[in-house]
Amino acid sequence: MNSNDECMWIFKDYSPVIFRKLRSAWKVSPNSYMFSLGPEKILGNLLLGNLSALCEVVSTGRSGSLFFKTNDGKYLLKTIPPSEELLARTTLLSYYHHVAKYPNLLLTRYVGLHMMTRGPANPARGPTDLRFIVMCNVFDTPLKIHEQYDLKGSKVGRHTTLPEAVQGDDEEEGSDVEIALNDLDFKRRIKLGSEANAVLL
Repeated sequence: MNSNDECMWIFKDYSPVIFRKLRSAWKVSPNSYMFSLGPEKILGNLLLGNLSALCEVVSTGRSGSLFFKTNDGKYLLKTIPPSEELLARTTLLSYYHHVAKYPNLLLTRYVGLHMMTRGPANPARGPTDLRFIVMCNVFDTPLKIHEQYDLKGSKVGRHTTLPEAVQGDDEEEGSDVEIALNDLDFKRRIKLGSEANAVLL
């Protein structure tokens, strides 16, 4: 791919066969995937280094990774370091077999792993490569979302302090969909019907 005569980008698609099977399992068509991430959408802005044009969701902090949302809201892109890319590639086959065995799993649905490398290297234009993993956006739903949680299965430091403006006794008054709550904030009891229980368990 060329964004201009002086800068050539090389796009690498990791494990395309396995990810194609994963996308098929989750009813993600090739056309839909390319429409959401195609050159005129996400990849075009990445190629031009125009990250500000993308919809940034959140920075993951310590890792320095960033989350971006596609314009249609269907997918999330997470920039990852080389070590996380290697881990994803190493565990991908086991992940695929787990998905095949448990199609209704509640794990993150990964649908692509890519890297773009720029050449020749030019420090003035930023990093020479960009690795990112693509996942389905669980918040892509017609239903209204009142709360969202970032659950990690830990109690250490897993509490979100809400600004006074969104605090309140009333459930609706104290909710803010833009703020991700943590493990210790989740105090609800989830009741599943027999049909949903059979699917999940």
